[in-house]
Amino acid sequence: MIDFAGFPVRLFRYEAGNEWAAEVIGFPNSYISAGGETPEAAIAELRIAFALAVEDIAEDDMPVPVPEDFAIRSHYALRNGQ
Repeated sequence: MIDFAGFPVRLFRYEAGNEWAAEVIGFPNSYISAGGETPEAAIAELRIAFALAVEDIAEDDMPVPVPEDFAIRSHYALRNGQ
C-alpha cells in the first residue's frame, strides 16, 4: 500500500483491459479514486484527485481529516452501536 497523508491507497488492475486504478481508503465522506495505463499514472492521477478533495475541504473552512480521527470515530461508533 502507498500512503497519502496517512491514508492508505489500494492499487489494482482492472480484470478487463489494461487499465490500473488507485483509491484512497478511509477518507471520510469521500470516494477518491483515479485510473491510468500504468500504476505510476494511476498514482499520479490519484495525487491530483486527493489534492483537490483536500482543497475543497479547506475552502469550506472544515478541518482536513486525518486517519487517526477517522479510526477513533469508527471505533467509537462500533462500540456504541452507531
